Amino acid sequence: MTYKKNFARPKPEKSYDEMFLTRAQVRQLLDCVKAQAGKFARRDHALIFFGFHLGLRVGETALLSRETFRHLDDGMLYVRRLKSIPRVPFQCKTCGRRVNVSADKAGENFSCCRCGASSPVPHPARKIDPNPPEKMPPVVEAHVIDYAHEYLSHMRPDQNWLFEGGTEDGHISPEHIRRIFAHYVLACGLSAKYSPHALRHGRGVFILESFNDPVMLRDSLGQKSLRASEFYMRLSPSRREQYRSVLDKQSEPMAF
Repeated sequence: MTYKKNFARPKPEKSYDEMFLTRAQVRQLLDCVKAQAGKFARRDHALIFFGFHLGLRVGETALLSRETFRHLDDGMLYVRRLKSIPRVPFQCKTCGRRVNVSADKAGENFSCCRCGASSPVPHPARKIDPNPPEKMPPVVEAHVIDYAHEYLSHMRPDQNWLFEGGTEDGHISPEHIRRIFAHYVLACGLSAKYSPHALRHGRGVFILESFNDPVMLRDSLGQKSLRASEFYMRLSPSRREQYRSVLDKQSEPMAF
């Protein structure tokens, strides 16, 4: 199966409702994957399923490995968030592009994604622990644990990455995940403005509406502070409808 590339720039303006996917829309996407029954249907289904239920950034989805599920028998999934991975600043000597590169690539040659030139990654100025302590794992439903067990049972014994691809390390690239996601979004008739990050936002809105607990929201998405809950409060359609209902009941009409 081939997936259409989407290199549209600049990014389209989105409404609040286009920043997140509801559970019904995620189910629609997953049903679309099963209906197409392509060669990579199981992989594509898992990409969307884990992206939503674990509240993943697209780069975190690409880096899912067996190590993520080492505590699966205990009913826990320790997701290593991108912002917890130690990084060092890197500047391409040819085009000057600045990016942050994983600290474990220090000393290795890194290819600039803008011009393709290769330069060595500098060593960090201070010693960095490559394996930071595990934080509170996100709380997930029992069926998510069952799904992970089933997916692992279909992997090859020597397979480390859940989603293999053509990157230097052997895992799927975030760009390829975006192309896969865009393919199914268009196939099931959703707005082309949705991105894989809408899965993460959708999980955040679902957690907030279900529990109204900013602490659980922070832990579920791996945020560093409670300030992120403000963003999801703005996104939540049920909260907006609740506020509107209260205002309608308490406000008197002031027609001319």
